[in-house]
Amino acid sequence: MNIKDARYIIAIAEEKTLSQAASVLYVSQSTLSHALSRIESELGTTLFDRSKTPLQITDAGQVCLETAREMVLMNKNMANRLKEIKDSQCGTFRLGLTSLALRCYFPLVFPKVHRKFPDWDFILTTGSISTLQEDLDKGRIDAAIMVNVKSSRYNYIPLLNYSILLAAPASKPIEKKEGAFSVRSLENIPRIHFSSLADEKFIMTTPGQQLYDISVQLFNENGMEPHSLIQCGDMETIHDLIGKNIGVSCLPDIIIPHCQSKKVQYYRIDNENLDRTLAITFMKGKFLPRVMREFIPISREEYFKF
Repeated sequence: MNIKDARYIIAIAEEKTLSQAASVLYVSQSTLSHALSRIESELGTTLFDRSKTPLQITDAGQVCLETAREMVLMNKNMANRLKEIKDSQCGTFRLGLTSLALRCYFPLVFPKVHRKFPDWDFILTTGSISTLQEDLDKGRIDAAIMVNVKSSRYNYIPLLNYSILLAAPASKPIEKKEGAFSVRSLENIPRIHFSSLADEKFIMTTPGQQLYDISVQLFNENGMEPHSLIQCGDMETIHDLIGKNIGVSCLPDIIIPHCQSKKVQYYRIDNENLDRTLAITFMKGKFLPRVMREFIPISREEYFKF
């Protein structure tokens, strides 16, 4: 199986129909069909069950697909290494980010990276963790800055740790204790039990976002039903609504410096599972160009200056 065959197998597995895979590959359906038959004949096994719609990959096909992806990745790594040897001063890097990383991390660290590598182009993609995982798996992005999801498919380089806090209107404090409004003094934030929030009205993030899953888990662990007023995917909007006495919400502590407001009080929730790690994530075996290898120490240095 050569590299073209590998790309054929990947396209068929991802598109699940020969016609759609042929369209993606810019070949005719008959060309792709004959190529698949030839590959199966050479390997002596059936890779896709054509009797089912959409096409269903067989166990042998799954093994072949994994190998095909490794072949394509190795080919791309070779091309990237050769390109870096030829000219490491310019290029394009496709970086995926969660909305949290885009808002609270990237703008703080990118200016110095850009000053050091002014001729490199960064193409940014935003999405949920599951969307970025799919983009990584399909090679649509080179790396992602997101929460460590602990998958054996990826390499992780941790960038920073953060915690999930409860944000509430300061005009209606849950505890009569002044809160902290700077990420540098998080140790001074008062602690609460989540069960004490049973009567509070919650502003939830949208399903699919990590904060939504965390909030739902907290409700379930405490045997509570959420009094959800509104669902909103933008954390800054949620923060503003809290300041206007609309409700309370779970928010990451790294958003505090970007949304500082004396109208919002922060609390640390008594739960050991609310710490997260933001990491640069990329496929195992993936070659990272120099610009990204240097992005990591630069970004750590610049963020902690903030």
